[in-house]
Amino acid sequence: MLETLLFDGMTAMGLDPARPGAAKLVPYLEKMLERNRSLNLTAVKDPEDGVRLHLLDSLAIFTRLDLSGKRVLDVGTGGGMPGVAMALYEPEAQVTMLDATAKKLAFIREACAELTLYPGFVNARAEEYAAEARESYDVVTARAVAALPVLCELCLPLTRVGGCFVAYKSAASDEELSAAEAAIRKLGGAPAEVHHVEIPGLDAARTLIVIRKDRPTPAQYPRAYAQIKKKPL
Repeated sequence: MLETLLFDGMTAMGLDPARPGAAKLVPYLEKMLERNRSLNLTAVKDPEDGVRLHLLDSLAIFTRLDLSGKRVLDVGTGGGMPGVAMALYEPEAQVTMLDATAKKLAFIREACAELTLYPGFVNARAEEYAAEARESYDVVTARAVAALPVLCELCLPLTRVGGCFVAYKSAASDEELSAAEAAIRKLGGAPAEVHHVEIPGLDAARTLIVIRKDRPTPAQYPRAYAQIKKKPL
């Protein structure tokens, strides 16, 4: 049973499966996997894999951060992870999900409404959204597969001074972390904190990279995405 798999996994991670929103996590996953047949939301097809790779992985942030009362932005939310999971587990967080694909956000909004969950939604690219929401979020998250220097330029400009950017990664190599050091400094971040996370039942390594922001991001960042991709900081 998926709920048992989820709740046992949460308990093993030190999370509380008795929170009211936890009971809605599996129903959301099921809606996501159902819609995935017609809309490309995830490469994960098996529901049990979905519990581990989407739900438990998304909730890993709560092993390190308290999001209560925080303004949280999930960049490139895709199928709604980790944004929906964060909003369900911590109802006192003000979660907004950003994605450039309107169809994906339309699905998330519909599925959330069916679960009486009403987070915020922004249909835009992160580098464009920074023009109107610069340094306005306490926590910015990304589970995207882009390299860390690219993610930092997209996400740190949206993070307020005193807040943090959290990148969900598989095993973060020393090379990737070293490559991001210059970008982090230029964008106003403190040295990255690397937290290894164990997801019950998952052999693959998972890492949360937490980058605290201690200075404003210079006005010239973020650049246009083509520049960010062509010449990472």
